[in-house]
Amino acid sequence: IHNVIRDAVGQQGATPVLLGSAYRNKGVQPLLDAVVRYLPSPLEREMDALVLDAADQRRMKLQPTPWQPAVAMAFKIVDDPFGQLTFTRIYQGTLERGGTYYNQRTRRKERFSRIYRMHAEKREEVERAEAGDIVAVMGIDAASGDTYASLRDHCMLEGMFVPEPVIGVAVRPSDRNDEDRLTQALQRFRREDPTFRVMTDPETNEVVIAGMGELHLEVIVDRMLREFKVGANVGKPQVAYKETIRAKADAEGRYVRQTGGRGQYGHVKISIEPAEPGAGLDFLNEIVGGAIPKEYIKPVKQGIAEAMTSGVLAGFEVRDVRVHLIDGSFHEVDSSEIAFKIAGSMAIKEACRKAK
Repeated sequence: IHNVIRDAVGQQGATPVLLGSAYRNKGVQPLLDAVVRYLPSPLEREMDALVLDAADQRRMKLQPTPWQPAVAMAFKIVDDPFGQLTFTRIYQGTLERGGTYYNQRTRRKERFSRIYRMHAEKREEVERAEAGDIVAVMGIDAASGDTYASLRDHCMLEGMFVPEPVIGVAVRPSDRNDEDRLTQALQRFRREDPTFRVMTDPETNEVVIAGMGELHLEVIVDRMLREFKVGANVGKPQVAYKETIRAKADAEGRYVRQTGGRGQYGHVKISIEPAEPGAGLDFLNEIVGGAIPKEYIKPVKQGIAEAMTSGVLAGFEVRDVRVHLIDGSFHEVDSSEIAFKIAGSMAIKEACRKAK
């Protein structure tokens, strides 16, 4: 059975699923046994890398042997009291303490002054590590996914697949004086963990953190308190509501003002209908015969767009509306851009009231 599962996994025809609870330390050992039992070793699988040559985008095979030029990937960053620890997987060659290696992304040469073999929280300093080893390097300035090699512009390993976050929550410090420390904490966690995202909602101005699940974000919030002494209030993000229409409607906007001198005159007729999700404002000019001069078409569109920033139902932005400008009229003397802009704004608001 084990041999059949190993063959199926090697051909990517099956995925073993194991159950466990890291919280209760259940199922960890069977998981590690399954890694050894079912997954291919580097000797059984060809590993290739993209050669950094602008003229020739070719790939080269890596040899999991200690005597080839070194190629390694930094896959995890941890901030340590003594500096940054960069966990590194060696795919080819040998890393030696005191050796210099090139970051293939930044093209900077860095000295690996200390190399550790990690045993949970304990660490053992080593003089060298060979292909197949996973070690931690102290003090280099790397990001997750960076490739290091003993030669400059040598090759680039394929970047890690980082899934999109599945859950997000709004976070704010318990004390307003802790905002700077909260920012520092979130920046550090983002550097350490590529699956953790931080963003500011441009509409609600909230800081939203996102990750792979509730437990993931709970651990982040707990670490903020333990490591940065920042208490954080976490809650559901505010919903940035939008408005849209569900039916067709016709309307006209007529803006007429007459004072002592020159007046204002703008008159438009529009028809609106729902557009595809994500379309925003789809404006179609269907004026024929010069009912509205060309120079007034753009102001009409601007008036409609500005009016759609605040909907008629609850004041939220209106999205995904197709507007047909079908008719109108103008005055030789009194018409102006501002008059047609206001007329367009009046027409779209009236149409939205009728369009469900």
